[in-house]
Amino acid sequence: MFLRTTILFIFLFATFSRCTTSNKIRSGEEAYSLKRYATAIPLLEKEFQSAKDAQQKSKIAKLIAQALDNSSLYSESENWYKIYKDNSLEQEAPLTYAKALMRNEKYKEAQEVLEQYLKVNRQDRKIVDPLIQTCIYVQKEGQNDQNLVTITPILSNSDNSDFDANVIGDQIIFSSTRVENDLSPKAEWNNEGYASLWKTSLEGKQLEKYNTFDEKYHVASLTVTADGNTIYFTQCGSDEVGVQDYCGIYRVKKDNDKWTIPERIHIFGDTTNNGQSFISPDGKILYFASDAPFGYGGKDLYSLQIQKDGSYGEPINLGAKVNTPFDEMFPFVSADGNTLFYSSNNNNSFGGLDIFKATKVGRLFTNSEKLPYGLNTGRDDFGLEILDNSPSDTTLAFTGIISSNRTGSKGDDLYFFQLKKSPPKIIAPALYIFEGQAVEHIFADSLNPNSKIIGERNIAYPIAKLSGELIPSDQEGFFTTQLDSGLAYQLSVQKDGYLSVNLPFTTANISSKPGDTIYFRQKVVLSKIYKDIEIVLNNIYYDFDKWDIRQDALATLDSLAMILKENEKISIEIASHTDCRGNDEYNMFLSQKRAESVVKYLISKGIDSKRLTAKGYGESMLLDNCACEACTEEQHQRNRRTTFKILNSQ
Repeated sequence: MFLRTTILFIFLFATFSRCTTSNKIRSGEEAYSLKRYATAIPLLEKEFQSAKDAQQKSKIAKLIAQALDNSSLYSESENWYKIYKDNSLEQEAPLTYAKALMRNEKYKEAQEVLEQYLKVNRQDRKIVDPLIQTCIYVQKEGQNDQNLVTITPILSNSDNSDFDANVIGDQIIFSSTRVENDLSPKAEWNNEGYASLWKTSLEGKQLEKYNTFDEKYHVASLTVTADGNTIYFTQCGSDEVGVQDYCGIYRVKKDNDKWTIPERIHIFGDTTNNGQSFISPDGKILYFASDAPFGYGGKDLYSLQIQKDGSYGEPINLGAKVNTPFDEMFPFVSADGNTLFYSSNNNNSFGGLDIFKATKVGRLFTNSEKLPYGLNTGRDDFGLEILDNSPSDTTLAFTGIISSNRTGSKGDDLYFFQLKKSPPKIIAPALYIFEGQAVEHIFADSLNPNSKIIGERNIAYPIAKLSGELIPSDQEGFFTTQLDSGLAYQLSVQKDGYLSVNLPFTTANISSKPGDTIYFRQKVVLSKIYKDIEIVLNNIYYDFDKWDIRQDALATLDSLAMILKENEKISIEIASHTDCRGNDEYNMFLSQKRAESVVKYLISKGIDSKRLTAKGYGESMLLDNCACEACTEEQHQRNRRTTFKILNSQ
């Protein structure tokens, strides 16, 4: 069993403790918490068999899947992620299964799971869309990109983890968990050797331990200044028992042909993991990865300016064009200092860690892009080292060494690679996608649309049309279609028992470039038809003793006119009510005149008079039936209202 401890424990910077457990492990979960996965897996499998309910089974299945993942047993972990998905109500379960499929490069199956997930969880489109696009890309373009890559394992790979090469002259200095002899210390969680530095020739021969300085604990990720006089490396561990250990960046310098004692560079404090440093070609900048809590999430990449006196400036985060909520690690900068190569398991990866490159602008980097499939895989691909950035073969982009646990590796292995230049690709024009959803308001009193709105619910299978073309809809009320650029559209949404809605929008003057996908999203609120129930028209006011339509009422009445135009089969009654002040006969006269004024305005907006009825009710239907002389002004205002009710919807 070849464990991923190299990345997971040390160089993903998970803190670990040197304390040992003398007591017998009592459960699979306890073994898992101690990161003893080889012990945890059979115990958890036994506990799964005896679990009695789906919730417990899903919890155990998830732990088994993660333990297998951490042991590089990806095929087995995929099966358990499926069991977890099938037994779990957790929203993340289908996503974890889909990502397991992607790690095993089953992109067609992963796409199907992701698309099914998206039907139920449309709000997660921003997360899921990049995964779906990756699956589609590999299926359509993957083979072409694989043809650009020639990759060969180096001869010095072992049955343990070998990773993160650094080429110095004609030698490869790399990190490995192989053991030098039977007396070499071993990590208790997997019985592999401590990570240490080894060297071999470019041909993979003359393998030997790199004994330039004394190594203690786990040591890896060496980088050397151009003059060869300063070495930076990552070290994890301490002599203290029962405490959390953190990874740090250490430095040794050559002094009279002797190396100084390793000195830790203190960055962000001693309870932050820092490592995987890379010194810039001019020796002035140290790039590194850190899990500092104020980054973008996960592990971020930083730069550290080295002053003339050898001191260090303040660390600078490389910014959101490189760093993400996921893990960014293993920086490498090209000889001219203008291109950053790094690894990330962000949402655009093929499954695990992938190698990306970005271009320097000032102190930061931008235009990040993933290197092609074939160099990257569904597994972890990281630790790029360029051998020749301008090879004599003009068809090559560059050559180098990467670390990978891709299919066929023995764990983390080192590979020589050649990457050909990509032929120019025809980029499709920008894609415009419309996504809509029909919903209705939920009222505190389900029979009273004047009551408080307390939420909303989806309307299943609405009839949606875009400029007259029917758009398929689903049970969740969603409907989607592709648009053309530069056009004006009219969206119509209908449902029996609801008032129809029409909305205009346009794709003109939208900034885009080839290859972009532009989304237009619209939530459409349909109002249920309540026959013979008065609905208050807000903001309809009149001057004292008058019935003229005021300017501040026009917006509300225009909206009502639009509803009537969109719903040509309904007829309504416009009603006006007064408060209790004044005599009954005059109030009836005044309210009738006010109702007729509203009807006349609606007719002026093109509404057929046969669909409109004006009715004044005076003070005969008070909402707040207080003693008139004791009514507050707010109560009088509630009673003075203009309403409409639907008489007929056929």
